[in-house]
Amino acid sequence: QEYKKFHKDKIHYAEFCPADNNLLVTTSNDRTVAMWDIRYVRNCNDDERPQPLSVMKHEGPVTCATFDPIYGSRLLTTAQNNEIRIYNPHNWIEPSILIKHS
Repeated sequence: QEYKKFHKDKIHYAEFCPADNNLLVTTSNDRTVAMWDIRYVRNCNDDERPQPLSVMKHEGPVTCATFDPIYGSRLLTTAQNNEIRIYNPHNWIEPSILIKHS
């Protein structure tokens, strides 16, 4: 069994994209969401840290990220800073929608 270091802190959640089973999203206490292509993660040497396809920075620990269940084309994230963010595949870095809640 292989174990790779994906984040600098605890991972809260991981989910595969329903539209592409090679894409994995992870959330962490390190205030990031990372998008991974598991084909590249598997091919990393043991001394290499895998490189994500994209990193989405947040203002607090990120508790969940889930893909659009029908098309898998959008990603919704929640963090402990009272924000819901929605990303689209044209720009995984900046959210297309930001919703504040309490």
